[in-house]
Amino acid sequence: MSSVAFAKTNPACVTNCVYTAQVAWSGGSAKRPCATPLKSVPNTSLPSFTELPADAFGPNALVAVDLQFTYAPLFAPKLFGPVTIKRSGFLQARYAPANSYVKYAVAGGDSLVTTCPGY
Repeated sequence: MSSVAFAKTNPACVTNCVYTAQVAWSGGSAKRPCATPLKSVPNTSLPSFTELPADAFGPNALVAVDLQFTYAPLFAPKLFGPVTIKRSGFLQARYAPANSYVKYAVAGGDSLVTTCPGY
């Protein structure tokens, strides 16, 4: 799970603005990278830790949840083999103002979460 913050590429922009996306924090065994702008890709693209769907870019921060697991069928496993399944979900924080992000508060020394520099 990661918090993604957006910033206008032109701070003076008022309408039809273009945004850049940065990871504020990321947790879990596979994390989204810090200090690397996330790329905008078509909404139908496969999930990636370094990309976001084009529709996700805007003034409001979001929480990205990425899931990846390997499924091995019980019936004829040698015939079908294991399959890796990847899915991502994106949620905007309900009451977070524009140009902010969901902050992560460390509770009890959580070593699975990385807070990115500047956040």
